[in-house]
Amino acid sequence: MSKGAAVDIERITTATDDVRLLIGELDQVLAAEYLPEAAARLALGALFEPHIRFFLARLNGAAIGLAAGWRCLMISSK
Repeated sequence: MSKGAAVDIERITTATDDVRLLIGELDQVLAAEYLPEAAARLALGALFEPHIRFFLARLNGAAIGLAAGWRCLMISSK
């Protein structure tokens, strides 16, 4: 990364044009590497359910990456 490069990570709660573009690029890469029956894909709307945290990374304002995580609840037996 060059000096002065700014990386920002923001939580996204709905599909944006940047999210659709990056997911489309990912789908193209995965489709070239895996058979269709090996793909385990979620519908776009499923990525924004309340228990999922979805993030978009930007480098100097340009969308460059995505990340998602499931929110787990810890239940104590005590």
